[in-house]
Amino acid sequence: PQGSELLKLTRNRITEKTAIQNLGIQVAPFRLVVNESQFFEAISIIGLPAVLKTTTGGYDGKGQVVIKSEAAFEEALSLIAKQQCILEGWVPFEKELSIIVARNLNGEVNTFPIAENVHFNQILHTSSVPA
Repeated sequence: PQGSELLKLTRNRITEKTAIQNLGIQVAPFRLVVNESQFFEAISIIGLPAVLKTTTGGYDGKGQVVIKSEAAFEEALSLIAKQQCILEGWVPFEKELSIIVARNLNGEVNTFPIAENVHFNQILHTSSVPA
């Protein structure tokens, strides 16, 4: 079991990214966005392209708006009107890999084989093992 403290940390993208940064791990630039003025301020700092995500509840591309130009601003503002969001800088990538690490109650750590993830329209389509 992962414990409630880890769940509290990882269920919100702001607290999750902040904790990762505090460990000295580099993350894409990000800003909390709760209203229109914060959205435009975050865009001016982070730039385009960027991804707007809900801070909670989103998964596999749901609760996200990819912003490559001003044409996506209306959709982004609509999402912000419904829920607290995070604007993240776009990270270009060639492929996405996942690894699952598990620790048992005795503290023994094991890893599962690396999976390669394929997305269509920002939604996970397949994960293939081995990668």
